[in-house]
Amino acid sequence: MKKKTAKENPSEVDFEKQKKNKLIDTFIKTNPKIPPIKQDATPISIVLEPSNADNSYLMTETLARVYLEQKKYQKAIQAYEILILKYPEKSSFFADRILDIKNLQQNNNQ
Repeated sequence: MKKKTAKENPSEVDFEKQKKNKLIDTFIKTNPKIPPIKQDATPISIVLEPSNADNSYLMTETLARVYLEQKKYQKAIQAYEILILKYPEKSSFFADRILDIKNLQQNNNQ
């Protein structure tokens, strides 16, 4: 013999709906409010200090190019200097890029 569930018995389903509707109506009538947070006299301030961690392992040629495209010349130069140390076999290429950036930087400052 099967046990009847609420979904199979329409009167129980109607009762559940009525119960839920009554709860919703009660909520709407009471119109509850969330009280605002009281502000203290002393504001909280968070100070973020730059990290001194060595992130040179994150440096790539792509990042150096992005800095250059964004006209962040100093960061691009630093990036290529890190890459010289990271990839000594390409140091002459990176040194040429640094010279190009410095020339570009001078031309933009005039």
